[in-house]
Amino acid sequence: MQPGEWRTFGLFAAPDEDQLEKGLASMPLRVWRSDEVTPLSPHPNDPPPEHRQASGSLPEFFTIFTVEFAADTPRATVDEVTAAEAANSRRLGIAGTLARLWRLPPQDGRSRAFGLWRTPDAGHIHAILAALPAAP
Repeated sequence: MQPGEWRTFGLFAAPDEDQLEKGLASMPLRVWRSDEVTPLSPHPNDPPPEHRQASGSLPEFFTIFTVEFAADTPRATVDEVTAAEAANSRRLGIAGTLARLWRLPPQDGRSRAFGLWRTPDAGHIHAILAALPAAP
């Protein structure tokens, strides 16, 4: 980014691309900005709706996860880490820390996910991310 430039992330829902474009085009600042649309899809570890309540007025954090196992990682290890990630996501969802989780389109053959978190501060989110089963 150059001085004077800034970036924002927005989450929008629309029934199709045309409706999304119509909504984006209706925004007053559209003439001065460019949009990069990345479709999101459901993630199997997304917390269920009953656990999506806001955690008070805690700050929100976005994360983009890129998961790439080394080519020589045994399949049993991949399965174990994947199952541990799912269990951890459920626990964090129930606690209200993990608000939402979406799949992003793969990039360079790597799995990616976009997460919305609610924690008291950046130190908490960094500790949580460092402790995730797939962090190493």
